[in-house]
Amino acid sequence: IEGIAFGAFDSGLGPALEAVRAASPVPVGLVIGDLPPADETRTVTAYLVVSEAVANALKHAQAGRIDVEVAASGDRIAVEVRDDGVGGAPVDGPASLRDRVASVGGRLSVESVAGRGTTVRAVI
Repeated sequence: IEGIAFGAFDSGLGPALEAVRAASPVPVGLVIGDLPPADETRTVTAYLVVSEAVANALKHAQAGRIDVEVAASGDRIAVEVRDDGVGGAPVDGPASLRDRVASVGGRLSVESVAGRGTTVRAVI
């Protein structure tokens, strides 16, 4: 995957997500619960869901705040990214992200109501 230094995941998903939070010009709340053991492909996919959802919120949503939660859902990684922006994002999500999540047997959903922000959820 172009642009990702896989060594960044040597310390785990948490530090990689902390870097996404730290790079954001708007406040990002980050809650990381217990995570299941996961191979590099699922870990990178979870990272990509978060980083792309945050990037989209920054670029399109006019968000003042973004909240990220990552935790176990059984033996899977559950990701939720919410913003308080303008909403109105396509509910099928970006095709590249949807396809990547599906390629590891995961599910991606997007809820986005105009004026009420967007929530991206994935179970990977």
